[in-house]
Amino acid sequence: MHIRQLIKIEKFYIVRELLKAGKIKDEWLGDLYALLTLPDEDNEITKTKYELIKLILTEKIYFKPELFASLSNIFDNKIVSELFKAQYKEVYFPIYNDNEDESILAKALVVTLSSKTFSLNTFVKSESLDTIKIATNQNFFCNV
Repeated sequence: MHIRQLIKIEKFYIVRELLKAGKIKDEWLGDLYALLTLPDEDNEITKTKYELIKLILTEKIYFKPELFASLSNIFDNKIVSELFKAQYKEVYFPIYNDNEDESILAKALVVTLSSKTFSLNTFVKSESLDTIKIATNQNFFCNV
């Protein structure tokens, strides 16, 4: 099955497993990069975006700057080039939700750039990211 079909029928868990295993074909990169433009309406999408960026950061062969910049209207070209040259950290934050009486261990990829800090996380709720911003005193400008 082609990656486009998996995305279309929302089989994100399969896409994530392929990303984690590094079993990605070059011809799939356009469809995978397009995932970054999807809204985070579902935690499955967010987790898949996380695995995609993590793969690109760890395996540079999957980073095609021109294709990435043209498909993901998220970053300007300067940030794209700097983002994938910089070192990243995978960090974990405990998040407690009073309303639902639950806690999670959220993880994020954090890349400090010359003017901003990029963060891609596995949770959707922006208030959780705001809590981390306050706790770390970092400007997490992009919650994709």
